[in-house]
Amino acid sequence: MLAGCLLAMPAVSAAEMVSVRALCLQHVDGLKDVKLLSGSAKNPILTPVKLFTTTYSDQVSVPMDGGKKMTFVVEEKNEDGEDVLKIVAEGPLSRGNRQLALFIPAPEGSKTPYRLKVIDESEAKFPMGSTLIFNLSTSSARFMIGEHRKELKPGELGLIPLATQTNDFNQCTVRVFVTSRDGEWMPVSSTAWMATREMRSLALTYVHPRSKKPMVQCIQETPPWKLPQL
Repeated sequence: MLAGCLLAMPAVSAAEMVSVRALCLQHVDGLKDVKLLSGSAKNPILTPVKLFTTTYSDQVSVPMDGGKKMTFVVEEKNEDGEDVLKIVAEGPLSRGNRQLALFIPAPEGSKTPYRLKVIDESEAKFPMGSTLIFNLSTSSARFMIGEHRKELKPGELGLIPLATQTNDFNQCTVRVFVTSRDGEWMPVSSTAWMATREMRSLALTYVHPRSKKPMVQCIQETPPWKLPQL
């Protein structure tokens, strides 16, 4: 017998296939392997997904009913020894046929160990050469990439085009700031990465759930579907 989270699932009819990847900002309770729940109450589909903190998971293709939630679970036994599913992260689906699931450590006392933010990572919304920026902190954030500068309010998502202000190695500077309690801009991260249309980048800031300090995660990659296929 499966848990009630399956019984509450809507029936999926003519669901489209969606490519999903995951990125975990920090592991909580040792949870590094989860399963993406899809399908229907009568025919649930559990797709394994590994949670990495320094790179994206492998992409998986699953049937999803547009406009509904994305749910990740782990399998457990209840007191009666029955197989049940425990929800560890859940959030609204984004639009698009390629979606990135961000696992964010939830505050202590939350119902689930992770908060889930799902981003449309199709190339129409996240073009090659660009940087997708996301402010998951509780303060305003400023992202400076090469000659570009963009400020985001808490919870805002933005896009920065390819930088042209580079050094002799075709690298651009990447700096992230957040506002302090006094309203002053406080530097959180400074690095450099290649400025090329062969790659695209993700830069986000969030608040560490225990230390309460602002953190930054930056990843640059060539998506797997853009690489030569053997």
